[in-house]
Amino acid sequence: MTRRDLAWRGLGLLLVGVAAGSSLLHRALTLNGPASAPLEMALALASFSFASLGILLLCQGVRLRDGWRRDLDRRQAQRDGHRDPLILAEDRAPLAAFLAARARRD
Repeated sequence: MTRRDLAWRGLGLLLVGVAAGSSLLHRALTLNGPASAPLEMALALASFSFASLGILLLCQGVRLRDGWRRDLDRRQAQRDGHRDPLILAEDRAPLAAFLAARARRD
């Protein structure tokens, strides 16, 4: 495990801690009486988002960020007109199947 991976996993741990803190804040607001619905929804959504991203970063580490970057680069290349080699291979599959069936028939 590299330092970069540990840093991303540490960020995940920090986000889980932030989620716990926002949950405690949500609980404190509801103990003193009914809080406003938009505030409750915002705190609940923030807690869920922080916890989800934190758990993903704890489990995946830097691989999660690298996957995001790879997807962004692939989308940018498609916008620029470049084709991904995997996409080219998928485009050739029906042609290969057609030629194989034709060769068996002949």
